[in-house]
Amino acid sequence: MAGKFGDSLAYAPRTQSVLRHGQRARLRSGLVATALAGIAGIGGLAGAMGSAHAAAPAAGIATDPAAQNLGNTLGPSAIVIPGNNAAAGGVASNVPNLVRPATSSANVPVQAQQAPAPQQAAAQASQFQNPQVVRQTAERFLREQTTGLPGQVGITVGDSVSDRMPACSALEPFLPPGARLWGTTSVGVRCAGERPWTLYLQARVSINATYFVAARQINPGDTIGPNDLSPRQGDLTLLPRTVATDAGQIVGTVAVNRITSGLPIRSDLLRSAIAVQQGQTVRVVSRGSGFEVSTEGQVLSRASAGDPVQVRTRAGQVVSGTVKTGKTGNVEVEVAL
Repeated sequence: MAGKFGDSLAYAPRTQSVLRHGQRARLRSGLVATALAGIAGIGGLAGAMGSAHAAAPAAGIATDPAAQNLGNTLGPSAIVIPGNNAAAGGVASNVPNLVRPATSSANVPVQAQQAPAPQQAAAQASQFQNPQVVRQTAERFLREQTTGLPGQVGITVGDSVSDRMPACSALEPFLPPGARLWGTTSVGVRCAGERPWTLYLQARVSINATYFVAARQINPGDTIGPNDLSPRQGDLTLLPRTVATDAGQIVGTVAVNRITSGLPIRSDLLRSAIAVQQGQTVRVVSRGSGFEVSTEGQVLSRASAGDPVQVRTRAGQVVSGTVKTGKTGNVEVEVAL
C-alpha cells in the first residue's frame, strides 16, 4: 500500500506537467488562429465571412464538421480558417454577432445617397432670373443714354434687391419718372412676360471732364477774357449743373454777379455782352432760298448777340429780328421771312 501510494505521489508532478502542457498547447492554437485571421486582412476576411454566412445553415458556423468542432474547442470568440472548406468559403466562425459585409443598396453611404443631382440643381436655378443679367441690362441701358454727355462717363449699378424673380427672356430697362442721368440715380428693369415683375436698382453716373474756375475775382459788369479762366478736371456731377465747360462760350460774356477767385464759373452768372445799343444803326437782312434782301434801320433797344430786338427801317416800318454777328465782325439783325 505504501508503495502504491508512493507510486501515485511520484507520478503526480508528471501528470500536472502534462495538463499544463495541454493548456499551453490549446492557448498557442488560439493565438495562431487569431494571428492568421489578422494576416488574412479585414477586407478579405469580411468578404469571405459574407460567403460563409450565405452558405451555412447556422449563422457564423461553418458546415465543415472538422472546422465546427475546432471552433467549439477553441471557444466562442475563435475564428477558424481551415485549409479546404468549400462549403464555408474557407472561413468558419462561431462569433454570431460578427458584422457582415455590406452588399445591399440599403447600406450605401449616407453621403452618396443625399448628394443632390446636378441636373436637379440646374433646373431649380433656371426657374429664377439671374440677378447678374438684370444688373448688366441696366448698366448697358445707362451707357446708351449717356453717349452724348461731355467727358468720360462712368457708370456703377448696384446689385438687384431680389434673386427670386421668375426667369424672363425679354428684359426691358427704363428710367423711372423723376430720375436723371446725373450723379446718384435709379434705373428700372421689368419683365412683361407671363409672370411680369419690376425691379429698381441704385446707380451712379459720374462724368469726368474739364471745367473752368475764375482765375481772379470777377465783379459784376466785367467782361470775361481768356486770362480770367483757369481749367480744372473733375466729376461734373459733384458740381452745379450750370458749370461752364466750353471756354468759347465764356469769353466775351459779362458777369452778372461777383465770382470769387477759384470758384467754378456758372453759365447762369453770365450774360452775353451788349452787341447793339438803342438807336444804333444796323444792317437788316432777310435770307431765303437763293436770295437775300437787306436794308438799314435803327435798333429800338440794346441787346446782346442772340437776343431778339426790334428795328425801325428807313421806310418807317418796325420789324423784329435776332441780333447776329457777321463773318467780318459787324452786327446785323436777321429778320425771318
